[in-house]
Amino acid sequence: MLTNFREKAKALMEQRQKAMIEESNALRTEYGDYAKAIVEGYRKKYNTEIPDNVLITTLQSLQNFTREELLRETTTTGNLGTFADYGYQLIAATLPNLVTNEVASLQPLKVRNGIIWYMSYTAESQRGYQPANTNLLDAKLGPPDYIDVTSQTIYQEPVGTGNGTTVSFTVSLQYVPITATTVTITAGSVTATDNGSGGFTGSGINTGSSTINYTTGQVTIVFNSAPAAAVTATYKFSYESNVGNINQIDINLAQITVSAEQFKLRAKYSLDAAFDLQQVQGVNADDMIVSALASIIRADIDRIIMAEIYSNAVANTNSPVINYDLTLPAYIPIKAMYDGFFIRAIKRGQNRIFQRTKMVDGNFIIVGTDVAVVCESIDGFVPNPITGSFSGPHVCGTLRGIKVIKNPHYNPDTWVVGHKGGDYLDCGYVFAPYRALYLSPAVVLDDDTARRGMSMSAGHQMVNVDMFVAGTVTNF
Repeated sequence: MLTNFREKAKALMEQRQKAMIEESNALRTEYGDYAKAIVEGYRKKYNTEIPDNVLITTLQSLQNFTREELLRETTTTGNLGTFADYGYQLIAATLPNLVTNEVASLQPLKVRNGIIWYMSYTAESQRGYQPANTNLLDAKLGPPDYIDVTSQTIYQEPVGTGNGTTVSFTVSLQYVPITATTVTITAGSVTATDNGSGGFTGSGINTGSSTINYTTGQVTIVFNSAPAAAVTATYKFSYESNVGNINQIDINLAQITVSAEQFKLRAKYSLDAAFDLQQVQGVNADDMIVSALASIIRADIDRIIMAEIYSNAVANTNSPVINYDLTLPAYIPIKAMYDGFFIRAIKRGQNRIFQRTKMVDGNFIIVGTDVAVVCESIDGFVPNPITGSFSGPHVCGTLRGIKVIKNPHYNPDTWVVGHKGGDYLDCGYVFAPYRALYLSPAVVLDDDTARRGMSMSAGHQMVNVDMFVAGTVTNF
């Protein structure tokens, strides 16, 4: 089973990587200098290479533009600079700069009403009490609690349904050959054990009529009194004698339908004021407005998605809200209470995520401003350098390896710990951009007023709410 699993997983990942490379190369060729400028712009701004999924998403957004629109957008104002400095900001700024990228997996949409994916692993055959096509692993659930998946022991395979009338049951056990002396037949409080010689022993069993064939798996079990409970068999088998006993795992891509939502904003400004600003301050008003529009749209998307993550986490009945009381006991310094928040709240939330998913724990925390004070006061908090102003939520630092996102739109005493995973297997929340960013050309009316508009289209979807745990801090 393990070999099949690895081969299928490897083939699927190689196929996906090949498709991504082919699509990226095709788009780079189609858009030439634009693609090169986007790559250079990202490298210049972040001192690292742009991720393939961000690059592809950005280039895909260009497919919504005409060549004339692209040219117009980068040459309307004479001093806008190179496309690497300015055009990249217009087209791609909302993708790498979104704080949403710190909390959600990225899956771009090719059409407005599209599909996002996550991987699912299922077991083909019935195995003991595990029915056929049982889900074993996906973006919502890690390895199951039961252990009858890979071992040589089959647990509680159905033999019959006790109805209080039938005393004799005959069935062929599924996995053969069966190892002698390992078979146990159970019906309520009655237990029969095979004697290693093709028969059974046990109180409440007709030992003279009860038999087992270890090669074929055929069992006949006869009770002295008709059972009213389910009759099951637990036993061991041999892998070496029958490779068909190896469990088969099917790897599938499950899907969720999502529709892109539009985010739009427009601005107007006086050409006289823009001219004065250029003459006195040397600042291009159009540049400032474009930057402001992009910043506001980005902040709005961040606010909406983080609010949705918190509200879903609060509503999750499988994971109650964690409250941390900051009431200060006598002789306990406030610093100790703050440090306790990490252990008794954040770590508790992380491990609850692991308990629910059985494969991941939290790797970020979104906090209101009062909770931010607590986090920033804990030993091990490493703040990010403060440069300029922020438009809404931002990563303010890391706390013992966990990203801390300060969100002014949350209530000051609220927080949520969550897990950001990859694209397919362990995604909790998906952000699905469709049209990355569109800037309309400047239009000047007869009242000497210039107008510009900007828009973006993207879908967003909660995939697995168990990857998020909400909490509060009281008596701050």
